[in-house]
Amino acid sequence: GGGGGGGGVRVMVRNIACRYSQEDVIRWLDEAGLAGLYDFVSVPTRKGARGESNRGYAFVHLRHPCSVELLHSRLAGRKLGDAQTSKRVVVEVVDEWSSSSSREQQQQQQQQQ
Repeated sequence: GGGGGGGGVRVMVRNIACRYSQEDVIRWLDEAGLAGLYDFVSVPTRKGARGESNRGYAFVHLRHPCSVELLHSRLAGRKLGDAQTSKRVVVEVVDEWSSSSSREQQQQQQQQQ
């Protein structure tokens, strides 16, 4: 076996309303029963005429690949918050450290440390 360290998964949560912040996304995750299952949330923003807004998506780093299914079942297809939008959340895995495609990246990172 072996393996050990890392082992997390980065998930993209798409179709969130542009006015929501990182704090909002964290609150939704916690309210959905996902508190403690993730260790990192990133909500990319852009500055526009009306001030800062997010780009319509967030990245969530889950500690374990098995949490993806739970995140998907709790958030996918739902509307986050009370924004007047018809958009429904889409959950996509963007990085799975256990998959063969990113094993090379992982090795490169370990060499750099």
